Amino acid sequence: MTMDMDTLHKAREARNFIAHEGASIGYMWSARLETILQHAVKLRAAVADLAAGDNLISGLGTGGLAC
Repeated sequence: MTMDMDTLHKAREARNFIAHEGASIGYMWSARLETILQHAVKLRAAVADLAAGDNLISGLGTGGLAC
């Protein structure tokens, strides 16, 4: 059960990151390639964490865990 709670906690944090910081790379005229790439890595990880939480919740409705 602890793993499930960790997954849901990561999903909540990921949702907040996507909603509040997902598209924010700063001012366009001062954006640097390295900053954009670092942000893209964080965004990709957040999407994966959110999807894992969604899969967990979706699986609860079917009586088991989704794969």
